[in-house]
Amino acid sequence: MLENNFIVYGIVVLCSLLPFKATWVATIVFQLIALFLDTAALGLGALATYRCRNQTGCVQTLPMSLTTLALVLLVFVFDTMQTWDIYRIIRAPIFLSSATQRVRILLAWALPFGWLVNIINVVNSEWSLFIFTTSHLIVDPIVILMANSHENIFIATILFATIVMDILAWGMNTNTLTNKAIPIQIALCTGAILILFAGSDANKEKEEVEEDQEDFEVAEAQPSGLRYRKSGNDKIKF
Repeated sequence: MLENNFIVYGIVVLCSLLPFKATWVATIVFQLIALFLDTAALGLGALATYRCRNQTGCVQTLPMSLTTLALVLLVFVFDTMQTWDIYRIIRAPIFLSSATQRVRILLAWALPFGWLVNIINVVNSEWSLFIFTTSHLIVDPIVILMANSHENIFIATILFATIVMDILAWGMNTNTLTNKAIPIQIALCTGAILILFAGSDANKEKEEVEEDQEDFEVAEAQPSGLRYRKSGNDKIKF
């Protein structure tokens, strides 16, 4: 059930990047599906753990079961908070979002997948892949912090290098879950690069339009029928 959340979360990310109210309505629908899957997994896991508490074989696995339930509960809490945020966005009359904010959102989604891939490599003792898979643990926080620094060339360069390392790691890896997580990382980083440059061009056009409107308003407000008298002194000295 929780594995299906990967697909649902991907749809949620794609819908949230589009500045239309209809896409946000679709986003909350898919987010509710994820919340339902969290609830079902949490309920079934708690029921199975409760029924197994008195059996001898389950005593040994009880700590790991409780840890897993705690992590699923944490996912449920995060999905609940995200559902409420999406609901607030839909109810808001105006919601402004910049390109840098969307880049941060994409990299914030990519970072957990980076941790997932590296944890799987540790469990499977795939030490040779660390040179490729650890790039997200370094690059994603850097991009999140530098998104507003206007260093688009530098950010795009390190994101492109990360994509190349992801492609190499995907070709060398054999784990099925990792093979699903790495393409998601590649897609999120590629979307971040596209939004970074497309958003910067849109912001420049918006600034130019605002400047033209301000110049027009100033020119319209300036009186034209007044005569100015020149002073005898060019400068006034105090």
